[in-house]
Amino acid sequence: MENKRALSDVVTTVLIILFAIVAVAIIGGIVINQVSKTGGKISTSAVCSEIDITPKACVKIDVATTCGTAATCAQVKIMRGGATSAEWTIKSIIPIFELKDGTTESGTEIIGIGLPGALATVDATLKDKAFDLVSKAGVAVKVVDKKGQEISCDLYKTTKVDCLATA
Repeated sequence: MENKRALSDVVTTVLIILFAIVAVAIIGGIVINQVSKTGGKISTSAVCSEIDITPKACVKIDVATTCGTAATCAQVKIMRGGATSAEWTIKSIIPIFELKDGTTESGTEIIGIGLPGALATVDATLKDKAFDLVSKAGVAVKVVDKKGQEISCDLYKTTKVDCLATA
């Protein structure tokens, strides 16, 4: 009878150890998964914080060929700073215009040879919207990292300029 009791204690101990190992594996998997997700957000945030592209001015223009169907429209001057990186390259710049009703609209995406070089500026226009409907302008940027992954950086949330009728 004593042998059965001793055997039962051994089985119980082995089962407790197995349950502990399984619990550690499950919790470890969850923790590693969460840490890897956060790591991706940190690297995206780090890339976006390195980008030195800012709107410098938003002005009223009245050139029919530029404004499309509107008599006047908003044009934002976008400046690119000198920062470069071996970790990413700029794919495109998207001008974003905030309308007086609180909505936003994107201007024409600037890509390829239209992208400004370091310390250069480029103008972007919101076509087919009257200037009087626009209140602010900013930019969003798409970059491609070394792995070929596209990262969207919404710089508009942190950097905007007021659209003024005169420069």
